[in-house]
Amino acid sequence: MAIGSTIASASKLIEGVLVCILITGCAFTTGVDDRRRYLDDERRCAPTDGDLALRRVSLTDIDTADDRVARMAEARAPNSFSWRAMQAAHAIEILPLLSRIEVLEERRGTALANQTQLNTVRNEVLGRIMLAMSEVSSTAGKAACEIERTYQAADRLRAGEQARVKQQTLWAIIIGAAAAMAAGGATLSDAGSPAEGLASLIGGLVAGALGVTALYQEGEETFTHSNNILSEVWLHPDQPRYIPPSIWLLLKQPVAEGSESKSYLEELMASWRQEGRLGTPGSKIEQKRRDLFFGSGGSYTTSDLVARAQMLDMLRATILIMNQHMERLIREVMIQTAVRKQSWSPTPKNP
Repeated sequence: MAIGSTIASASKLIEGVLVCILITGCAFTTGVDDRRRYLDDERRCAPTDGDLALRRVSLTDIDTADDRVARMAEARAPNSFSWRAMQAAHAIEILPLLSRIEVLEERRGTALANQTQLNTVRNEVLGRIMLAMSEVSSTAGKAACEIERTYQAADRLRAGEQARVKQQTLWAIIIGAAAAMAAGGATLSDAGSPAEGLASLIGGLVAGALGVTALYQEGEETFTHSNNILSEVWLHPDQPRYIPPSIWLLLKQPVAEGSESKSYLEELMASWRQEGRLGTPGSKIEQKRRDLFFGSGGSYTTSDLVARAQMLDMLRATILIMNQHMERLIREVMIQTAVRKQSWSPTPKNP
C-alpha cells in the first residue's frame, strides 16, 4: 500500500509539473523560426552570357598584322624581359607584340624607323595589360560575391541556432525549477523520499538533455551554387567558364622559376587540404564536402558554409596576386621605353 500510494502521489506531482511547463513554457518561447525562408538569386554573382562570349574571343586572332615587322617578330622571341614578365606576356598573348616593339626599337635611327607604328604597338601592349588587370579584378569580384552569399547563409543559420539554444536553455531552466518544486512538494506531503527522488531524477535528465542538445546540435540549410567557380579549380577543365583564359593560364604557371615549382592552382589546392577546409583526408566529412563544395549545392551546416567561404577567400587572394605580374610587366615595358628613348636622344652640344 505504501509503495502504491507513493507512486500515485509522484504521478500527480509529475502531472502538475507538466501542466506548469506547458502553461509557463509558452510564455518563454522565442517565436523565431530557425529555418526562415530566404530567396537568394545566385545569378547576380555570375557574368552574363554576353560577357562570357566576349572572353572567348582571342584578340591575337583578330588583330593580325601582315607586314615585314610582324613577320620578323614571329621568327624571334623577346629577349629583354624577365622570366616573370615573359610568363605574364604569354598568358595574355602579347609575346608577338613585345617582339615587334624590339624590332621597331632596333630600327630607330635608321631609314626603316617608324615612330608612329612603334607608338601604336606600345599602346596596344599597354591596352592588353590593362585588360588583363581588369579580368583579374572581375574574377576576384565573382569570388567576393560568392563569399558574401556564403557568409549570409551562415549568418542565417547562426541566428536560428542561437534562437534554438535560447529556447532550449529556457526549457531546461523551467523543467529544473519545476522538478525542484515537485521534489519540495513531495517532501512536505506524505509521499516521502521515493517521490522526491523520482521527480528530481526525471527533471534532471530532461533538463540535462535539453542543455546538451542546445550546445551540440547544428542547423542545416539548402544552399545552391550552380555557377561554381570552385569546381573549375578542382576539376581543371580545358576551358573554364568563369575564369578568363588569361587568368587561367597565369594560375597554371609555376609560382617560381624552376621545373620543381608547383603551379598556383596546385599550391591553392594544397592549402585547402593543409588548412583542413575539406576535413580529414579520407574521412566522411571530406567526401561530403567535396560533393557539396564542387557540385551544384546541397544541405549545408554552419561549419560547411564557413569552410566554403574560406576556400573562396583563398582563391580570391590567389587571383589578385596575378596583378603583381601585370604590374611587373607594364613596368618593364615602360622602363625599357624610357631607357631606349634616352639612348636615342640627341646629345646636347656644349656652347
